[in-house]
Amino acid sequence: HPSRASTRIQKEFEVLQREDIPGLKLLSRSAKGDLLLEITGPHETPFQGNRYIVLFRYPQEYPYKAPTIQFLTNIFHPNISKEGFVCIDILQNQVSPASRLKVFVIGHIAVGDPNTTDPFNPAAAKSLLEDKEEYSKMNRNPFPVNSDSSIMEELNK
Repeated sequence: HPSRASTRIQKEFEVLQREDIPGLKLLSRSAKGDLLLEITGPHETPFQGNRYIVLFRYPQEYPYKAPTIQFLTNIFHPNISKEGFVCIDILQNQVSPASRLKVFVIGHIAVGDPNTTDPFNPAAAKSLLEDKEEYSKMNRNPFPVNSDSSIMEELNK
């Protein structure tokens, strides 16, 4: 019988599917509830028009423990590691039973508002603060999806 977390993720996923959220496309969902999304970079940011493939992995302890969020498309951002893992306050400090899948998804469409005071990627933070033109250039034409096919295979199980 399904866990409480998977039942909750299923319900939240259904709500997300019914709502039309600009810049978001649901690509796939695993039996465990992990989601593969396509997020379009927000207007008037260095990410504008770019399409990013993002994997949301939900732990059994959800919503008490935040999902792991990984950009599979390369992105140069102060709050995203070189490997694509997201480190933003909502993931670490703002998880509660009231957290909703939609909050995490919408929060990550807003990649255009980076936190440079405590960066996960110091090189990106330095570039953003010291040379915005170079920072923007680093985010044009993002690299193709990372070639870790095991992630895709696992999601499709």
